[in-house]
Amino acid sequence: MIWSKQIFGKRKLALVLTIIMALVFIKNLVDQNNASELDSSISSFYEDRLLVESYIFQMSDHLHNKKWAFDNCREGRTYFNAKSEVSYHDEKIHDLLASYESTHLTELEAIYFKRLKENIEKIEQSEQEFLFNPNQTAHFDELSIKAAHDGLLMHALHDLKNLSKIQVSEGKNISDNSKRIIHGSTLLTQFELGLLIVLGLVVQILIFSPPQVMTQFPQNPRLN
Repeated sequence: MIWSKQIFGKRKLALVLTIIMALVFIKNLVDQNNASELDSSISSFYEDRLLVESYIFQMSDHLHNKKWAFDNCREGRTYFNAKSEVSYHDEKIHDLLASYESTHLTELEAIYFKRLKENIEKIEQSEQEFLFNPNQTAHFDELSIKAAHDGLLMHALHDLKNLSKIQVSEGKNISDNSKRIIHGSTLLTQFELGLLIVLGLVVQILIFSPPQVMTQFPQNPRLN
């Protein structure tokens, strides 16, 4: 019967509209998740990579300045200045290490960072034994002391170099992940546009399709 066909057609139309609405809703949830993930990636790139790279650069600069102060240390006024300069750079390095440690460290990064702290501690012990022990000043020019100190500095600078390489690598990973999120969102937007086109076509059919008139059954004239 025509009325039953109309009801069946309406049910199919309602099912199509429900599916479209569900897909649009799911796409909206995915967009929110992508936006949150992209925001997290941008924050990580700034806080865990760009800032860390600046920490690495500053620590490298302080280590070079410590080396200069240590190498140019002599008796008298210069010796006193060297102790003051080294203490200043030590304080700054410890602040930078604390800031670095508060960021997210990868497994490999944590290994190099631990090694860096150990080498810096050895450097400070070497400097403390010489700079703050007047009895050691006479032995400052011995090659073995300077060679040992320079060796520790080179190890620390090498650790900083490895940490800097990690920042580049992790920064690239974050960039690639951000591009993946943006590409996925673009595809979902195109899919949503397709759904809207389908929805528009359905609306057009509803508006412009001619109404179906229910055919009346002829009555038997004898019943009149």
